[in-house]
Amino acid sequence: MNFVSPLALLTATPALADAAGDAPAYLEGVVVEGELIRTAAGKTDTAVIDTPQAISVVTSAQFLERGAQNLQETLRYTAGVVAEAYGNDGRNDDSFVRGVEAPIYLDGLRQTFGYYSPRTDIHMLEQVEVLKGPGGSLYGSGAIGGLINQTSKRPQFTRAGEVSVAYGTHHRYEAAADVTGPLDEAGTLAVRLVGVLRESGTQTDYVEDDRFLLAPSLTWAPNERTTLTLLGRYQKDQGGTISTFVPIAASLGAAPGRRLPTSRFLSEPDWEKYDTETFAVSLLAEHRLSDAMTLRSNSRYLDANVDYQSIYPDSYSNPTQPFVDPDRRVLNRYIWAIYPEIETFTTDNHLQAGFATGGLQHELLVGVEYQKYSEKSEFASGLTTPIDAYAPVYGNYTVPDRLANPTDRLSQVGFYVQDQIRLDRVSVLLGVRRDRAMSGRLPVGKVDLRVL
Repeated sequence: MNFVSPLALLTATPALADAAGDAPAYLEGVVVEGELIRTAAGKTDTAVIDTPQAISVVTSAQFLERGAQNLQETLRYTAGVVAEAYGNDGRNDDSFVRGVEAPIYLDGLRQTFGYYSPRTDIHMLEQVEVLKGPGGSLYGSGAIGGLINQTSKRPQFTRAGEVSVAYGTHHRYEAAADVTGPLDEAGTLAVRLVGVLRESGTQTDYVEDDRFLLAPSLTWAPNERTTLTLLGRYQKDQGGTISTFVPIAASLGAAPGRRLPTSRFLSEPDWEKYDTETFAVSLLAEHRLSDAMTLRSNSRYLDANVDYQSIYPDSYSNPTQPFVDPDRRVLNRYIWAIYPEIETFTTDNHLQAGFATGGLQHELLVGVEYQKYSEKSEFASGLTTPIDAYAPVYGNYTVPDRLANPTDRLSQVGFYVQDQIRLDRVSVLLGVRRDRAMSGRLPVGKVDLRVL
């Protein structure tokens, strides 16, 4: 029987290590590539990883790969966000961030609110950013649970382009093109053009989802410190109200065989529409005063016209018994229309400066934001003829007279200061903002001499 001393094993180990050291092993190099993600949601060029606030970024490559068709669908997989909060709605975008309805921004500038704000086509977007948590110190009122910022595609100094053709559910035909590249050999001018043409139906009979979009842009970079980008947009949409407001007695609470299909249209084919025509131009400017100081100025002018006409059933007066006939088939209907003309101007100007005080590193942001909104419109509303929900016959309806609305005007100016302080791996964000808002209503037939 052979015995081996533990001491012998211990003393043998260095010898084996020395023998192994005489024959070094070589491994093939591993190259790891990554991209530093930056967003405009924080109004600085600080990387997301260095920002002490939850920010989610969905790039165009990601949401197009998922088959998204609008802003709501790009946010379906974003934590803390409830997209399509009111279901499929072709009129506007509604999302909740951390339980609160979130305002929507484009290139750091707030879009007009309500159903009269034209929806941004996702082919125009480079990425969608969701800032989670209170953002009032930078963006003012409304950003309690967070906000959504859309970043437009900008001209590139490398030639590139793509064309896509799609066909889908509800006879959806869509063609899109995106081309970009430099205009001069010096590399100071670049251009980009995004175009979309779509003809489509929806889940509701007789309701369209058509679009024509042309979005040209031009970037001038005379030197490494200065960049100016001009963004244009012409968009014409033709659609309607997808939500038909079917009463619960004919849907979830319906008897067997009495449930209406989701495609049932209870308006009028030659009346129902939600058509918008939008013209917008934006100027995005950035100038680096020094390696530690940058000045940015973003402005947008938008002019939009909306023709919104709809007829919907009276599903609310008596939800469990909305029918007006003994056979429980006929519903009363309301008719409604509004024709707003909207004009907005928004500008945000801020200075970012980086400096150190002792062991603290600062990113200071000082800015001023101004918004001006004007809306004049005509409207019509009232009762119209009933309809048989189970065998609708269209063409028999009455239209009330159109009346003029007072002209609404709103202006707001806000001043804000923010300081992001870093000490080693600890980061603190401090901010304060003060706003002043003014609103007014010009009665019908009156002229405001201040604008002449």
